[in-house]
Amino acid sequence: MEEIKKQKIALFRFRVIAPLIGLKPAERGKREQILREIVSREWDISYSDRSYIGRSTALGWLRAYMAGGQKLENLYPKQRKDKGGTRRMKEETREVLISLKRELGDVGVPTLLKIAKERGVLPRSFRASRQSIYRLFKSCGLED
Repeated sequence: MEEIKKQKIALFRFRVIAPLIGLKPAERGKREQILREIVSREWDISYSDRSYIGRSTALGWLRAYMAGGQKLENLYPKQRKDKGGTRRMKEETREVLISLKRELGDVGVPTLLKIAKERGVLPRSFRASRQSIYRLFKSCGLED
C-alpha cells in the first residue's frame, strides 16, 4: 500500500480517536459518551465502503496509538497475512478441492462438495461458503 494512502488512513483514525486521547481514568463517563458519539456517527471513510466505526475498532486504534508511544505510524493499516487466501480453510482441504476441481472440470461447487464427501476426501461435516470456494478456484485460475 502506498505511503500517502497509509498516512491518510492514519490521519483519519487519529481524527476519530483524538477526543479520547488524554482522558483520565476518572473521566470514564465522558469516555463512554465520546465512544457512543463515535459509533453512532456516520463517517466518510476514505478507501472504504463502510460508513460506521465499531466501538472495539475505535478502542483498538486508541490502544495502538497509546501503546506505540503516540506515533501516527501506529495507526497505519496492517498488511493482511491471509490476503488472497482463505482464513479458516486448511491447506490440505484447499489442495483437495483444487485437485478435485481440476479432475471434474465444469461442475458447480455444490456438486463438487457432494462428490468430495461421497469419496471420503472431505468429512461430511465440512462447511465453507460457496464464495470462499469460488475465490479459491479463481485464485488458481479455475473459475467457472
